[in-house]
Amino acid sequence: MTIYLDGNSEPEMTGEAKVIMVKNSRLFLGGRGDGVANFEGKLDEVAFYDRALDAAEIAAHVRAANAR
Repeated sequence: MTIYLDGNSEPEMTGEAKVIMVKNSRLFLGGRGDGVANFEGKLDEVAFYDRALDAAEIAAHVRAANAR
């Protein structure tokens, strides 16, 4: 996984993410299903892709978000 923050061209974080698919499971971002250790609504515009985006695609997303 690679995480870019606020349109920066350098990633904020990179690493491997273990993915476990469970039928009828839920995805929690920034916390757990029981409400412990959450980000309290501080995440905005999270996107998941089935592939890594290249730098031009990332820049285009940032430009589009800033144009609103």
